[in-house]
Amino acid sequence: MIRKLLSKLGMTDAADGGTPPELPPIDPTVVSFLFTEHHGLPQVDWGMADAWISNQLDEPSVLRRAIASHWLDKIAHSAPGPMGRWRTHDVEGLAPDRAASIERVGSICTKSLRVVSRALTRITSTDQIEPIAVVALPSNESYYDFLAYFSEGDDHEAASGGVYLSPSGPEYPCLALKGGLDFAFEEGAAHELTHHLLRACGLPLWAEEGLTQMMEERVTSIPGLTFTSKRRGEHAELWSEYPLASWAEGDAFFSPEGEVQTFSYELSEALTRSLLAGRPNDFFAFAKACRETDPDLAARKYLGASAEELAADLLGIGAEPC
Repeated sequence: MIRKLLSKLGMTDAADGGTPPELPPIDPTVVSFLFTEHHGLPQVDWGMADAWISNQLDEPSVLRRAIASHWLDKIAHSAPGPMGRWRTHDVEGLAPDRAASIERVGSICTKSLRVVSRALTRITSTDQIEPIAVVALPSNESYYDFLAYFSEGDDHEAASGGVYLSPSGPEYPCLALKGGLDFAFEEGAAHELTHHLLRACGLPLWAEEGLTQMMEERVTSIPGLTFTSKRRGEHAELWSEYPLASWAEGDAFFSPEGEVQTFSYELSEALTRSLLAGRPNDFFAFAKACRETDPDLAARKYLGASAEELAADLLGIGAEPC
């Protein structure tokens, strides 16, 4: 069933990562003021970097990538244990330099980007990929040290295996990964890279997470969600007690209460799959409209109801009036 649903997205097999672009040389002594050290690892002040770039002759996007490349080189020299670099058309990559690690991490990222970008062209309207830095750290300690710079004291990433550090300002897009190479690593990379490809689309969190869950399954070829009648009943029970509006608005994905987070991701995938199975054109029209329109207004226009009402209908429970 999942492959039939995913085929509606026009998916094809992954291709290789493509030839990396040539980058202008970066003189470390000239750009040293752009870097700070945090928990023993270098970080870039991207606001300052953009100010410096604005006074240079090279194309800004090329210079930003050159600085990102230099950043990963610096991390490689600072991280515990040997690290190795790889580059493709879309990725500046860094991974532990041990048997097969670099090749494996690079292959997973390349496959994920190719499969997901081609899958989502009806939403993104392009198969072009914004370049991204991928940093796979060799240990739990170095992984959390790296994230500490971005977390501003939050600890919600404590159990994560991968985090997409989505730019909220001038920061360079970055995927941080814990360096294990088990199935969860591939699943996590696919999930977070989907966020990267969708970040400019303005989708509400429920729709974006529904798509990321589906992309995990496509990239890994391992089915995930089985929304049986029993599980549907468990959802109906939970969402009858916990405000369904908090799921529609995105707050429930960060809830510390019991299984609310898990149920939020499952409900998102179940609703997204249901809409793609029964009303694919309406879903794509809704998703594309989110770029320019409030997502709730887009849902009402193209899907005929709010996300909360659609989910309540799927679960057979009543939704609070809006």
